[in-house]
Amino acid sequence: MTEADDVENKKESKEKTPQTEEDYGGTDLSSATVQLKDITIYPDRRLTAYDRGPVKAYAAKSRNGHDCFVLLCEKEFVPRTATVGKLGNIINPDLMKPIGYGTFFWPPDQSFRLGFIYERNVGAPLMKAGDEMALGLKQEVVMNAVIKPLVNVFLDMWDSELVHGCVNPFNMYKKEGAKLEGVYLGDCLSLPFSYAQPALFEPAPRAMADPIGRGYISFENDLYAFGATLAVLLRSHDHMKDFNEREIVKHKLEFGSYTTLIGKDHFTGAILELLRGLLQDDRRQRWGIEEVLTWMDGRRLSPKQGTSVLKRAARPIKFKKKNYLRPDLLAVDLTDDVEESGRLIESDELNQWLIRSVDDKDAAKALEGAIEKANETGKGIGYLEKLVCCASTALAPGLSLQYKGHCLLPEGVGAAMAKAIARKENMTPFVELFTKGILSYWLNINVDEVSNAPTLFTRFNDCRDTLKDRAPGRGLERCVYILSAEAPCMSEMLDKYYVQSPEDLILAYEDMAQREMRLPFFFDRHIIAFLAVRDYKVIGPHFIDLNSKDKYRVLTATLRIFSNIQKRSNVGKLPGLSSWLADEMKPLSEHFHDQELKKKIKKKLVKLGEGGDLSKILDLLDNVSTIETDNMGFRFAMEEYQRLRTEAHRLQASLEKGKGFGKEAGREISAIVSGLIAAVVILAFTLIYFSQDKIF
Repeated sequence: MTEADDVENKKESKEKTPQTEEDYGGTDLSSATVQLKDITIYPDRRLTAYDRGPVKAYAAKSRNGHDCFVLLCEKEFVPRTATVGKLGNIINPDLMKPIGYGTFFWPPDQSFRLGFIYERNVGAPLMKAGDEMALGLKQEVVMNAVIKPLVNVFLDMWDSELVHGCVNPFNMYKKEGAKLEGVYLGDCLSLPFSYAQPALFEPAPRAMADPIGRGYISFENDLYAFGATLAVLLRSHDHMKDFNEREIVKHKLEFGSYTTLIGKDHFTGAILELLRGLLQDDRRQRWGIEEVLTWMDGRRLSPKQGTSVLKRAARPIKFKKKNYLRPDLLAVDLTDDVEESGRLIESDELNQWLIRSVDDKDAAKALEGAIEKANETGKGIGYLEKLVCCASTALAPGLSLQYKGHCLLPEGVGAAMAKAIARKENMTPFVELFTKGILSYWLNINVDEVSNAPTLFTRFNDCRDTLKDRAPGRGLERCVYILSAEAPCMSEMLDKYYVQSPEDLILAYEDMAQREMRLPFFFDRHIIAFLAVRDYKVIGPHFIDLNSKDKYRVLTATLRIFSNIQKRSNVGKLPGLSSWLADEMKPLSEHFHDQELKKKIKKKLVKLGEGGDLSKILDLLDNVSTIETDNMGFRFAMEEYQRLRTEAHRLQASLEKGKGFGKEAGREISAIVSGLIAAVVILAFTLIYFSQDKIF
């Protein structure tokens, strides 16, 4: 690249990334802005120079007037939000770090989106989409402008136990100035690991996987991508410009990464040693940060000793009219035709080729194990796909597993599932990866190569167990959140919201209430599964009630869950949600028996709904003392009612005895009354008689 090219690129960058309102043509931006804390975002001002694949960039401005840009995340591509804190603690002028991030309402699609804010103090990217992948820069320019600053960045990230995941010239930006005097390493948060990383900058096993299914990376992968970037900046010829990603992977497997990236170019001196060290395909031989620092100090290094030896067959094996001399190259293509692959594997031809021509008895034994694994679930639907997937893993351990159109590494399954759910794709292949033991089989084969294998085994077993239970809170939905700790809730009910925590959930419902967008219910399978994984304590005790057909139990459980979330968080009052819940709870007052109490509760619900405190509504409807008093009064009333009914039945029975009913009792009463009257008369006459005797 010449100095004139640098000037032209800088000019183009300025044209694509306006710096002031005047550059926008004097448009009044205040009418179409979004506020994130003290950052103002302009949704109608795209900045394509800072796009990151599907993540689009928009102009922004900080409160102090600094020009910024926001990277607007897509829900289907799970961003690395858990990394923000650690990245923010790194103090390095050559690493782009977000000055803010969060969710905000995005007017263009009327939804809440997650975004990362960066200062716009960088120039154009080193390379743009469509550029030839060979810049032909001088070694001293690359040394001063790229190697020195980025090695310091990698050292800081190493010390912070962080990996970047997207080191390539498309994600490096020039510093101000006509010449290439330095670079900034760009964003690594807005997309999953390596999603926007071209296959050329990944080791073969990761390059082979679908971008969404590459999973977590190691620090070694960042250094490999750094070596691939240096090769592209230094080389003068792009001999692979017409290769697709599958062909790049096979070329790396057959000829090695160094030859694939360098091609016909020749380098001499210290840079050659650096490139060879960083582009080693055997991770045991690949340079780490210590070797790079030693090289920077000018000391020569002895090459590391590798342990793997790639074997070639004495004679080829034919598959789909092509000849193969290497088992790993055959493994890459096996899934192109599962019928033909199945015939090749089951006919024993492949096994004999491994023993006799490749002279690899270990590979033959591994193939036999793959066949046994495939037969565990019988030769029903999907048998051939499982057989071919296991066989390709046995032939080329470490390469991505290929199954029913998906090519991924086990650590990337969670992100791949989140994307598939967001796009409403067929989820059956993912279910079968667990239920048929394919993921566990891959891990068993590669257990020594995967640093977090025990954790993955546990998670895969959890997923397999939860798939056996179709109850809400279990099933496929739960697997997504088990495998992807940063995935937002994928419920269709929350399609317009970005929910990453229980607090986000109740805030989403609060916003729905304020916008009068009330839903018929609060929980679906995804929301229950999301809370079960993110915060089991808040929802675990209420699974049975949430799954009940009794609306009273469901609503009471809902109120308890939301009340607990509000109580322990700092979300403040929720007048919209509390009013919504109060309205939903009005029928619950019918569960009380005292009519006066019912009226009081209904009246209180209206008042409490306006207050925004869910716990007060819960105390009103779920008060033990009130419920016991009401139940006791109802019990007494029932007992009195029963007594009166018994008396009524007795009287009714007496009435049904006949016409003489009451006569006998009447006679007895008449006799008594007559006797009383006679006694009174006699007593009266006696008193009169004696009174006259005394007078006379």
